[in-house]
Amino acid sequence: MKIALLGGTGDMGEGLALRWAKNHEIIIGSREAAKGARAAADYLAKAKTFYGDSMKGTIRGTANPDAAAEADVIVLTIPHEFAASTITSIKDRLKPSQILVSPVVPMVKADKGMIYSPIIKDGKVMSYAEALAEELKDIPVVAAYHAISAKKLANPAAILNYDVPIAGDDEKAVDVVIKLTQEIPNLRPVYVGPLKVALMIESLTPLIINAAIFSKIKDASIAFVQ
Repeated sequence: MKIALLGGTGDMGEGLALRWAKNHEIIIGSREAAKGARAAADYLAKAKTFYGDSMKGTIRGTANPDAAAEADVIVLTIPHEFAASTITSIKDRLKPSQILVSPVVPMVKADKGMIYSPIIKDGKVMSYAEALAEELKDIPVVAAYHAISAKKLANPAAILNYDVPIAGDDEKAVDVVIKLTQEIPNLRPVYVGPLKVALMIESLTPLIINAAIFSKIKDASIAFVQ
């Protein structure tokens, strides 16, 4: 499978690249093709060192539009403030057969912490994932990976005893994201409902950031306990 990580030169992009490169072709996207290529070369060296002969995939880099055009799955590993320009740059390269995964969280600083800032469109409050699905229409959008520690994700040796809430309206697209999540050791995908539920998933990120800031809980995530 070809997986494009748009804005993949950051912590989350590195983490997902290193985790999925064992079995898949990873394409690191960036606003500048050269920057994507440099990051990809660095990630590839790290992945080869960790996986050795068991590595079946690869990592390469290019500009965001080119990465998006050839991928089966596209993950927006970008802060919300860069999301609009990134979507504009790739929009005409997308196909209905692709899957777009959004971990994007709109949030703003408040005092010393962060507050979730949902999208308001025509008086309706919605998640970024919902707004994206409305904009892209024929492209299946799945909300996932909002609450994973990027630092731990980028260390292939780190054990991620986390749950990953996943929301989406397209059953086949959700199934693909569930299976990709299962490939990362110790991560448990948890389907929590249609895309309208993404509003609650996205709000987890500022909550976790605030836990780190005010209660000194580093590299936190979530798990559903029975």
